Amino acid sequence: MDENLKAWDRALNPRRALKLLRETSSGSGLEIGRLLRIATVKHKPGCRLTVRYDVEAGWDGGALAPRVLYGKLYRGRRGERVYQTHRYLRSLVRPTVQFPEALGYHAQRRFLLLDGLEGLSLADGMRGVEAHIHLAHLGHCLTALHSSLMAKPTDATGSGPCGKFLGLHDARAESSVVAGARERIEAAALPAAVKRRFRAAHARLAEGLVPVGSNATALHRHIVHRDLHPQQVILLEGRIGLLDLDEVSVGEAELDVGNLVAHLILEDLQWLGVAGLAPFLTRAFLRPYMAHLSLERERMALYLASALLRLASLRRLSQSDISVLDWPYLAGALIKEAVDALSGAWLPSDDWDDPDLARRGRDEKVTTTRARRPHVARPSSVV
Repeated sequence: MDENLKAWDRALNPRRALKLLRETSSGSGLEIGRLLRIATVKHKPGCRLTVRYDVEAGWDGGALAPRVLYGKLYRGRRGERVYQTHRYLRSLVRPTVQFPEALGYHAQRRFLLLDGLEGLSLADGMRGVEAHIHLAHLGHCLTALHSSLMAKPTDATGSGPCGKFLGLHDARAESSVVAGARERIEAAALPAAVKRRFRAAHARLAEGLVPVGSNATALHRHIVHRDLHPQQVILLEGRIGLLDLDEVSVGEAELDVGNLVAHLILEDLQWLGVAGLAPFLTRAFLRPYMAHLSLERERMALYLASALLRLASLRRLSQSDISVLDWPYLAGALIKEAVDALSGAWLPSDDWDDPDLARRGRDEKVTTTRARRPHVARPSSVV
């Protein structure tokens, strides 16, 4: 039991959970008949618990049918802000981006209930030969979120329509996040060479992300997801669904773009040991995105480097069931890609119709190399 989450027992006990679900959803019009299954999805000790509920339910007195709901327990009052964020975004963003419907928030239990948003995740879609098509679909639809609010800084700090729900994540805040990653790297049992390379990359990033005398806040004009990666994206007909809105903020669109590209690189390193397909998939994603919304390319490169350095500090990403590289090698490879990003290697090009790149994508079948994990010997240390 997590003592910091008030309704832990209610959320996971079948009899008490059904009552909690009914109380929380009482104003939504959803009638919950039976609770069929409970499964813990994710637990961040002391902060948050996400639970999946398989139920029989129907809208406004209609026939009951199987349905999936998700409940989130929070420490403190954060759940109420996330609840309002869900409602706000559903009313603001064009239909090409869909969010789970917030069915209710139980303030006493600090429990948020969401309707399930079911479909193929982008993470699963990238295992097939249509990965580049799915990423192009995401690039096209994501602009609906990023262009939904060209916010002035005051909008995110209390005086505008989104000030009640959305925080401001500026370049200084991002710099603090990466500083936390550096602390994890310094405390980790990693080779001195890896730590030295991280420090050098972090110093370059910090200098570029928030230049001396800059007004970092003035750059923020978009609603951003802040944790955009393939597992957070649901592929829908003509639309996308976005999950986990806990970190949604006002910020630079380049943050989301950089984070998504960093995860494409990460997937390559985990599955193949090298960043082989990520350039082609990045281009597939960025071409439709940049046809509708401009990017500051240098800012994208900085946020890409930031995301790569954060990922390098997470040892769990190197577990043997998800990565062919152990942590020292995976961290070292991610740091190298961050340095390359800072040097401009990942800046998007205007030459979208490069025939060599298109031929490479066809020859490599784009994602068939990811469909089955190759056997790669896992090195035990950095050489």
